[in-house]
Amino acid sequence: ALNGGREPALATGIGSTFTDTVGHWASPYIEYCVREGVVGGIGGGLFDPNGAVTGTQAAKMLLVAMGYNASRQGYVGSNAWELNINGDAAKNGLYDGLEPIDASAPLNRDNAAQIIYNALDATMVEYVYSAQTVDGTLTMVPTLKDKTYLVGATEYKETILHAKYAVDSSYGQVINIDGDKLDIDIDSSKATGTEDNFSKITTDYTDLLGQTVKVLYKNPDEVMGVGVVDGNKTYTVPMSSVEAKGTGTDAKVKFDGTEYKVENDTQKGNIDVITVDASGVSVVADQSVATLTTGAASSYDTVTFVDNDNDGTLEYAIVTKVITGKVTY
Repeated sequence: ALNGGREPALATGIGSTFTDTVGHWASPYIEYCVREGVVGGIGGGLFDPNGAVTGTQAAKMLLVAMGYNASRQGYVGSNAWELNINGDAAKNGLYDGLEPIDASAPLNRDNAAQIIYNALDATMVEYVYSAQTVDGTLTMVPTLKDKTYLVGATEYKETILHAKYAVDSSYGQVINIDGDKLDIDIDSSKATGTEDNFSKITTDYTDLLGQTVKVLYKNPDEVMGVGVVDGNKTYTVPMSSVEAKGTGTDAKVKFDGTEYKVENDTQKGNIDVITVDASGVSVVADQSVATLTTGAASSYDTVTFVDNDNDGTLEYAIVTKVITGKVTY
């Protein structure tokens, strides 16, 4: 991760920091990590190169890669080192997708991959020093802050993916799919990049319309992956079962015996509608509940309502059109 996925420049012919890594195939890599402050061994001059890695140990290595200083954060030289590491790991989302996790237990490969992925897209940090008088002595005091970078006048949070792999992430709702193209309504506050229109997509993401996703990419036509983020809820029902309740900003939809508030970027009581038919996906249309449900009782269409931020309010309605006709012989 520290070297962008490339083989690091390894020193040869140097001694080993640990007595149990002498002659071990991984010794040059271990020494590289020692030099970078990523690892420090298990104590007593030992490293245990063939031992299993626990969640806490993996998190410590990744936090250092993100910019945390092991000594300042109490990852080493402290009786509370596990608490300090796990606290920073949880704060940065390194254990997301693994709950509940016993961080003291050895990791399996799946869990290790999840922790590494979480760290690659977490915000890096840096220490900013300022002169302060401490006990009458002028001292440079470090303050931990998020690491950022500028694109034009816009500031974005730095990640290992961006800094080391030139991969950005865009975050927002899928609003259109046209052949191999995918468009999102980007939320710049959570993105590390600026792109919202992508091409050369090889997977059909129609099922994700209206949902909040994260797109990892090197450029708009080189997408590394599209993933659904936590917090999306969808409800698919026959359009004929949907009723309009209330008017104006108090308008709601009712289906399966439950009423739901609706709200889009424009106003409460309105919902963004995406239509899918034989010709493809239409652009988003801002509609009132009354307009959405006009003719619903006799419709054969289906509709998927999307709550894309888990707030109990529906933001999108994905209407899948069904064409009916008379069969003749």
